[in-house]
Amino acid sequence: MLVQYVLEPQWIYFLALPAALILFYLIRPKPRKQTVPSLMFFLRDQGKSKFLALFQFLSRNFLLFLQLLILLLFILALLRPFLPTTSETKADDVIFVIDGSASMNALFDSQSRFSAAKSYLEENLGERNTIIFARDHPFVIAEKETGFRTKTLLSRVDTTDTPGKLGSSMLLALEKAEKGSTIYILSDFLEENLNLAYFQNLVEGKDAKVIFKDFSSRIANIGFIGMQMRGEELELTIKNFNQVNETVHWQLKGGDLAVKKDPVSLGPREVKKITITPIPKGAIEIIIDNKDDFSTDNILYFVGESEQRYRTLYLTNTIDVIFETAITYLPYLDIEEISPPTSFTPELYDLIIINNVNTNMMLPGTMKKLRDHIRDGAKLIIVAQPQLLNIDFQALLPLSYSGTGQETIIELGPDKDIIAPQEGFFDINFGTVNQFLKFKPIATTKTIATDSTGNFSIIATYPLGRGKILYYGLQKEYSDFSATIDHHKFWKRAIDYLLEKEHISKYNKKTAEFLEFAQPVTVKYPGRKQSTTAVDFAWTGFYQIGNSQYAANLLSIDESKTTKDLSQTLSVPFAEKESAFDKKEYTTTALVLLLIFVLIELIYVKTRGDF
Repeated sequence: MLVQYVLEPQWIYFLALPAALILFYLIRPKPRKQTVPSLMFFLRDQGKSKFLALFQFLSRNFLLFLQLLILLLFILALLRPFLPTTSETKADDVIFVIDGSASMNALFDSQSRFSAAKSYLEENLGERNTIIFARDHPFVIAEKETGFRTKTLLSRVDTTDTPGKLGSSMLLALEKAEKGSTIYILSDFLEENLNLAYFQNLVEGKDAKVIFKDFSSRIANIGFIGMQMRGEELELTIKNFNQVNETVHWQLKGGDLAVKKDPVSLGPREVKKITITPIPKGAIEIIIDNKDDFSTDNILYFVGESEQRYRTLYLTNTIDVIFETAITYLPYLDIEEISPPTSFTPELYDLIIINNVNTNMMLPGTMKKLRDHIRDGAKLIIVAQPQLLNIDFQALLPLSYSGTGQETIIELGPDKDIIAPQEGFFDINFGTVNQFLKFKPIATTKTIATDSTGNFSIIATYPLGRGKILYYGLQKEYSDFSATIDHHKFWKRAIDYLLEKEHISKYNKKTAEFLEFAQPVTVKYPGRKQSTTAVDFAWTGFYQIGNSQYAANLLSIDESKTTKDLSQTLSVPFAEKESAFDKKEYTTTALVLLLIFVLIELIYVKTRGDF
C-alpha cells in the first residue's frame, strides 16, 4: 500500500534499519557494583508520579528517539514520498476569443454574459495569453502576456452595442495558434452561419485544440430592429422575441416632453411597423416601457431636422401658385415676398429667389448688391422666364447664353448626384420641355439636368465665393414638370443642398459605423468625452460632435434575438476545461526536517559532554 505513494520504491527495505538501531540499544553492558544512598529507596517508596517516571525514561533514551527520527527521515527522502492531488491543466499558450457584441449585455445567471465570460477567462489563464475582443471587427487586446498582465488589460475592456462578427475573430485566433495552443471561444453564439465543427477541424489540423464556452440563456425581449424615413414619415420596426402575446407600451420623449402613444399588440415572434407623422424635429427618444432582460434595443435615439430657420427673400411680380406652394411647404424657410421696384437689404436674408420679375422694374445696383452678398455666403435661385437676359446679372448667371432651344427630353446631367447624394434624382422624371434657353456651362458649373444632346445645361449650380447659385431652366409655360409630384421633391432637395442642410439620415447612425474628420473635433457621447479625428459609434445614444448632434442605434435582429432558436443546434459539444491528477512530492520537506534534527542531535550530544 505504501509503495503506491513513493516514487523510488526500491528503497522500501531500508525501513528495517530502525529495528536494527533499537536492537543495538537493547544490548546493554554488564552491571557494576556501586554504593548508593539509602534515602533513594525511601523516596522511591514514597512514590513518584507516572509522568515523572515517563519523563525520566525519555530523558535517559532521548538520543535513541532522535536517531530513530533522523533515520526515518533519511529513508523517506530516499523513497521520495508524494500525495495525489487534483489540479486543472494549465496550457503554455492560450488564445481567448471573447464576444463583445451587444447581445453579451443580456443576463446570464444574474450577471451579464460578458461579465460571466470575463470571469471564466480569468479562471483559465495559461502561461502565455492572447485575447481577441470580437465585435464588428476583431481587436487584439493582449498578446502572449502573463496572467497578471492579461487580467490588467482585460479589466479595461467592456462590451459594446455593436453587432458581432465572431467568425472573423475566430479566424484571427486560428492564425495566431501554434502547435499545442489552446483556443477558447467565449460567446453566446447568436451569429448565423457559424460552422463550429469546420473551425474545430482547422484548429486540430494545426495540432492545437479549441474549447467552446456557451453563455447563451433564454430571456425575454421586445425591441426596435429597424428605422426608415419615408417622406414626412418616420417608420419604426418593432419585434416581440417572446413566445407569448405582448402589449407594448411606448412613448416619445424629447427635452421635457413625454408623449404616450397607443399600445401595440404583438403576437409571439411577431413584427410590426409603427409610423410617426410628421418626422420629429431635434433630438428625441422613442421608448418601450415594457421591462425585459435586454434594454439596449428598448430605446431608439433619433435626430430630426434642426430648429434652425432661414430668412428667405422671394422676388416676384407675378403670382406662381405651384412654385410658391413648393417653397412654402418647407417649414424651415421664413419667406418674405417683395415685388420690384421695392428696395430691400440683401444682408438680411440667407436665401434669395428670383422668379417672374418684371425686368424693367429692377432697381439699378440690385444685382451688384446681390453679388456681393452671395460672395459672403448667401444662396441664390434664378428661375428661367421670358426676357430673362434683360437683367444684368453681374456674373450671377453661371452659364454662357447661345440662343433658344426647341422641344427636348430632359436628361440627368453629369453632376446629378451633388444634390442630396443619399437620394439623388434617380427617382425624379423631369419629362420634356417645348422650349428652353440654351446655356453652355462654364468651367465651374455643375450640370444637374441637360437637353437630350447633353450640350446645354437646363438645371445647374455654380459656386461664387462662399455662396452658391442655382439656375432652374424649366419655364412653366413650356414644361409640365411643375404639375407633377416630383416638382415638390426636387425643390426640397435643391434648397436643402443650397442651404447645406444635410439629409437627416447623415445624423442617424447604426452602431459600428465610423465618422472621420480632417481635424480633431470634440466628441461627447454616452458617459465619455474626447478629442479625436475618428468617431466610433460603439454605443447607442446621442453624440455631440462639434456643433452637430448624432444618434446611434443597434437595429440588429440578430443581436436583439438574444436567444438561439430551439431548432438551432450546434454541431460540436461545448467542453469544459480539462482536469488531471497531479503529484505533490514531499522529498524536500523530509530533507529539511532531517537537517534540523541532525543539528538538534549535535547540540544535545555537545551539551551532554560526549565530546
